[in-house]
Amino acid sequence: MAEYRISIHGRKKSEWDQLASWFVNNEIYSANAVWLIQ
Repeated sequence: MAEYRISIHGRKKSEWDQLASWFVNNEIYSANAVWLIQ
């Protein structure tokens, strides 16, 4: 099991959309990984 962290700074409204697109486009998902978005 792995736990990764990524930060959202809240400078732009589009940050959540950009992060979601990055996850989908790069196929960043795994049943063995947990992501903490801070």
